[in-house]
Amino acid sequence: MISRTINNLATSKLDLKVRCSLSGQTKIFHQYTTHPLRVSNPFRLDKNNSHRLYLYLRNNSPGLLAEDELNLAVQLEQGSQLYLTEQAATKVHPVLEQNAAAQVNYQITIAENASLEFVPEPLILYADAALKQTTNITIYPNSNLFWSEIVIPGRLARGESYKFNYYDSCLNVTSSEGQLLFKDRSYLEGKNNQFKNSSLFAAHSIMGTAIAVYPEIGCHKLQKAIDNIVIADKNEAIVATSTLPYEQGIIIRALSNKSEQIKNYFRSALNSIRSLQDDSALPYIAK
Repeated sequence: MISRTINNLATSKLDLKVRCSLSGQTKIFHQYTTHPLRVSNPFRLDKNNSHRLYLYLRNNSPGLLAEDELNLAVQLEQGSQLYLTEQAATKVHPVLEQNAAAQVNYQITIAENASLEFVPEPLILYADAALKQTTNITIYPNSNLFWSEIVIPGRLARGESYKFNYYDSCLNVTSSEGQLLFKDRSYLEGKNNQFKNSSLFAAHSIMGTAIAVYPEIGCHKLQKAIDNIVIADKNEAIVATSTLPYEQGIIIRALSNKSEQIKNYFRSALNSIRSLQDDSALPYIAK
């Protein structure tokens, strides 16, 4: 177990802004990070689209410890295109005192005609872990968003499942005028979860959520494209989709016993969306 030798709150910050150059390529124009957060060098991975920027977020620590606080701000200016991922899964370590949960706060702004694909690696909730995560996203007219999350309830290979304390997550998506478009709030109990041994959760303990907002495509075309994705083994994954309020887009919920199943499904979903835009498929992204 990893613990801190000091009682001060460990706060880390990342501030990232991207914009289009005169040639139309998305480039970083502002970047500020404090230890242990880092941003990778920029990559151009699309064969037919040199405008999109690919970046990794890196956390050079063992994971999230008690009382850690990460504040991440990402801003996309008009017309920019960013694919953002992480280099490795985020490990959430034990919390031995009450009110000592780790915290992660995202502030994301997507300007008009900009596109963000945010596909982080899974969260792994160790025994006695506690995490609060808040994600606030502001989207301008005709901006696109694909956001996903995968939660693994422990080190499953060690037989550690649902032994964490809790995971409290809140996602707010608002318009540029400040109107709340939709909110997704979840509070996942760990060791006190009365459903953890049910046939549904015991067999499919890993959870995934993805949100797709693409105004020019429309939610009906989005849902049809996603519903046409074939699941390789339906015994290993359960997937459902529904329309977001105001028909802003769709939300995808997935349960599986393997994180790779959900990763592959979300990758297929994003590829389907790119196809609707006549955009290139996702390239190989080394981790």
